[in-house]
Amino acid sequence: PVDGGAGVDRVLAARRAALVATTTALAPDVVLVEHYPFSKWDLEDELLAMLAAARAARPDGLAVASVRDVPRQTRHEAVAPAAWADRVRARLEAHFDALLVHGDPRVTSLADHFPGAATLRLPVEATGYVVAPAAPEATPPPDLVPAGRPYVVASGGGAGNPALLTACVTAWRQHAGGALAGRTLVVFTGVATTEGARATLRAAAGDAPVVVTPFRPDFARALRHADLSISGAGYNTCAALLAARRRAVLVPDPAMSDQGVRAARFAALHLATVVEAPPHASDRGAEAPADAQERADAFAQAVATAAIRALAAPPPTPDASLDVNLEGARRTR
Repeated sequence: PVDGGAGVDRVLAARRAALVATTTALAPDVVLVEHYPFSKWDLEDELLAMLAAARAARPDGLAVASVRDVPRQTRHEAVAPAAWADRVRARLEAHFDALLVHGDPRVTSLADHFPGAATLRLPVEATGYVVAPAAPEATPPPDLVPAGRPYVVASGGGAGNPALLTACVTAWRQHAGGALAGRTLVVFTGVATTEGARATLRAAAGDAPVVVTPFRPDFARALRHADLSISGAGYNTCAALLAARRRAVLVPDPAMSDQGVRAARFAALHLATVVEAPPHASDRGAEAPADAQERADAFAQAVATAAIRALAAPPPTPDASLDVNLEGARRTR
């Protein structure tokens, strides 16, 4: 519909036809579908059509479902929890040959989140976390921080999480001359963040030692040498933290069903300090400007307090009792 010439139904039909035609032509040995049937139900027609085309093109091929470490019902599946679990189970057992869980049971397992996981009538394999190997470079990216200067990384995930990043910048502006003195804050904004939004963050920093940059491919290198990471509790960032073993402050997004659970597990394993985020604006209703500012100030202070506390503790060290599997890409393959 972005092109203006076709309605949603016509576009979805074209997507389905393209998937079926491509799958038929490829006759794949394996079709791997991420997240469905745990979510993405609105794409079910095209996904099931693709799987049927794959079976027809190669009857001995495999259909494999793939899910992250915390597969929980989201706000998009507007049914009772029991109905959600029943539908997921039915689709898994009817259409897939195996389920891959991209996590490690030593952190959390499918059974922690999906009722009846132990009785699923298909193989379930924990692959380990899917994460890039730890960055080998011995120094942080030189264009972000001066050599030898300690720094903290703040990142907002794909959507950017402007409330969290603003809180981080405010915390640095208010505490740069005190408990956070001597450390630069390096803010990685989300991939969809505009330059105007980054300019707003820079202006909010004032003369505090804050660097604001678009998300970059060398994020893992910057994270590896940081004194602390402040972020949401999404899968990719938490997997990167497991690889880098940095101090962490996690602020789970309350709109995401997986983040609070993942953050709680990291806290229980002494891998992170957790700060509760305020509700999204859409959930707060009408709010006076003074109340909004008070809430934002309290959030920034909570982030600052958690950062100061985390920086006073030693960084996580490899622990034989928590030898988390980070070979998820290789194991999936």
